[in-house]
Amino acid sequence: NNFIEEIRFADIDRDGDTDIFFVGGGTGENAKKVRGALLRNDGNMQFSHMHHKQNGNPIKIISNDAFMDDPSAVKKVQSEQLVPMYGVAKNTKHSRAFAGYISDSSHTAYDKKIFTPLDNPILFAKSGASISGISQLTMTGQKHTYDILVNWAGYTFPVSICMQYYKQFDFTATRASFVEGFGFGGFKKLNKFGTHSCGDTRNYAGEWEVSDDATRIGLKAFLADLNTNGRKLIAQNPLITQDRKSQLLKKLR
Repeated sequence: NNFIEEIRFADIDRDGDTDIFFVGGGTGENAKKVRGALLRNDGNMQFSHMHHKQNGNPIKIISNDAFMDDPSAVKKVQSEQLVPMYGVAKNTKHSRAFAGYISDSSHTAYDKKIFTPLDNPILFAKSGASISGISQLTMTGQKHTYDILVNWAGYTFPVSICMQYYKQFDFTATRASFVEGFGFGGFKKLNKFGTHSCGDTRNYAGEWEVSDDATRIGLKAFLADLNTNGRKLIAQNPLITQDRKSQLLKKLR
């Protein structure tokens, strides 16, 4: 038997929306659908059920052995163990493919001072990239642009980002630049992937817009992570006031 003992509410993935997670019991293969399961809030009252240990569900079940009768003797559990979606870059097949592709390229010089460090670097689960810094957000018409500092494949480089909300589809697209601003780290070999636009600005692309070549070099995995984490990047931007974040997150569904 598997059962739900408690239902808790919290912004687990820190994207500005309240998620639901289950405190449950039971054993067996199906227990993971209840114990530590997450109903991730995707916005507009749409939820995705994510069982325990499913990619994107950061909840960790802690063994009773981690606690002692004496509260002062509670074993320390590192935050990165509890929330693995935050932390340093990971070595993945996508990061290795990207590193191989750009190994003979240089990237744009930049001033790290323009980036504000994130208290908890955001880990892109699929690509293995880690976002450690972010710049001020600029709003022009229907688009929102900012820059992120990316640690990936042994490199640290800036990427210019554009978010655009499509009311007719109720969809927020988060695209990377390949020419405008910093482009994608200024790697000229990547310029060819900027085949689409964000608003009236060309040379951007999202995961759904790139060619098969982007899959081969690991780039598509990064762009998929970027679109998945677009709202989280807004929610975690320390340069935006809480009231402004709430306004943006309501608008950028």
